Amino acid sequence: MNSFSNKPGLIHVVRSLNTGGIERLLLQYLKVSKEKQWVVYIAEPHDLKDEFLKLSDRVELVFLDRSTLGLYGVMAAFKAMCEEVKPSGVICWFYPFHGLFGLMAKIAGVRRVLVHIGMVQKWNAKKAMLHLLGRLVGCREIAVSRRVMASIPKAYGLSSKSIRLVYNGVDLETFLNKNSVVFRKAPFIIGVVSRLDEHKDFDTLLQAMRLVCEKYNVLLRVAGTGSRRKELESKGNDYSVPIEWCGLLMDIPLFLNEIDIFVFPATPLEGLGVALIEAMACELPVLAPRDTVCEEIIEDHVSGLLFNYGDAGDLSRKILNCIEDKEMRKELSIGARARCEKQFSFHSMKNQYESLLGIGK
Repeated sequence: MNSFSNKPGLIHVVRSLNTGGIERLLLQYLKVSKEKQWVVYIAEPHDLKDEFLKLSDRVELVFLDRSTLGLYGVMAAFKAMCEEVKPSGVICWFYPFHGLFGLMAKIAGVRRVLVHIGMVQKWNAKKAMLHLLGRLVGCREIAVSRRVMASIPKAYGLSSKSIRLVYNGVDLETFLNKNSVVFRKAPFIIGVVSRLDEHKDFDTLLQAMRLVCEKYNVLLRVAGTGSRRKELESKGNDYSVPIEWCGLLMDIPLFLNEIDIFVFPATPLEGLGVALIEAMACELPVLAPRDTVCEEIIEDHVSGLLFNYGDAGDLSRKILNCIEDKEMRKELSIGARARCEKQFSFHSMKNQYESLLGIGK
């Protein structure tokens, strides 16, 4: 075990230092925090480790390797860490294991534990037990959207009265449109920032792109990694869709400023979608599916366009509308930024978290 400073600070618990929305959200939280922070993670991959290490003057990384220590070993080490550090609070970004981490933190004398619930919930016996444990030990639950909040009583039969709604936020000073809503003539670039896994609906997007390519010279540019990368590359080739696979990128604002339209391939399990609000903050016209949390984020034809979930034909028509209607693109871009400024400010999110921890100003 490392030696920790006795100065009170926050301990953050996350599964890994992966490239997902939760990890990038935590990274942003740490960048704007001035107090000492600790980040506990228990598994690989460590794709963002170098980015976290850039904050080493005030952030300490603690790897409690579950594959070596086992679950009980991780919990024992975490309890010992809490007893030594005496943090002002714990934020668990690793749902539903907040129940176990919360129990250890409470035993160690930590007064306040928050849990970030970032996905729509469906019945799962293990998750139900851990969620209930979290409630029994007094973890304060934060749902990132109304859709997530509503899913908890449906999935587990638990009341939503104690759940606090706090939308994920975006740093409005970092995510800016630096091109003054300028659009290239050809190829028209459609961009995506996403994990390439089963939780995203890339199949509909690729089918829609095949239809769009029949009429216009377009390029699909994808930032992200994941288990479906090879499969999706093969499908893109089969559909003759020009795709630039960018892999893991650190400079997301730059990526967003080099595309014309953003498509968010959400599924009904999506909790909010950090990548979507980042694109909106950069004044991009955004397209996202109905029957998902995107209906809570986007006002159709004002701050973006909604298409029918799983309907490639509808998505292709909306993309074509954006390509052909320059005025609409501009209006959607401005509306997207305005929506973020009103509802999805990162500083507002951070202040609400710290208020719940009793450390807000």
